[in-house]
Amino acid sequence: MKRNLQHLISASALALFIFIAFGSDDEENDSTSSTTITNKDSGSKTEKTTNWKYTEDIDEMDNTKRTIAALDSDNSIKFDFPYGNSNFTLIIRNWDGKTDIYLSCSKCQFISGFSGNKTYRVKFDNEAPINVSANHSSSGSSDVVFLGSESKIISKLKNSERLIIEAEFYDLGRETITFSTKGFKWDNK
Repeated sequence: MKRNLQHLISASALALFIFIAFGSDDEENDSTSSTTITNKDSGSKTEKTTNWKYTEDIDEMDNTKRTIAALDSDNSIKFDFPYGNSNFTLIIRNWDGKTDIYLSCSKCQFISGFSGNKTYRVKFDNEAPINVSANHSSSGSSDVVFLGSESKIISKLKNSERLIIEAEFYDLGRETITFSTKGFKWDNK
């Protein structure tokens, strides 16, 4: 009897260990073939005036100033295995007198073009969508796409509260990424 009780306790402890070790990773191991878009839950009772993050530094090699404004997306997109859930950041960068606008993702592959032969649609607030070029990075990285019409986008960002970018992804097609753009400030040329 005592031996059976020891076996029962050992088996229960082993089952509990297995449940804790493997049973709590349901979300990470979910490799379903469906694609879903999830909005981030703000949950905050204090209202921030802007979600933009600004940085400024000096390039050590040539002493040029680099200014960056970055904004995380309101939504994420869940891709099929091996990517999973991906978050996005819109980045405006002024470096050595040139302003670039690019979109980066945490785990995805953008479909982009060369020399403006690929376009994405962007929409500010309730305005009609406009087409902008979507170009690959010079490094060849597929998790970054550079957007054209920089002056037009910056001008519209200064007066908008919402931006939607319809981007194209490898093995998924077109999906929309939403940003709360309120409070954008940019004085760089």
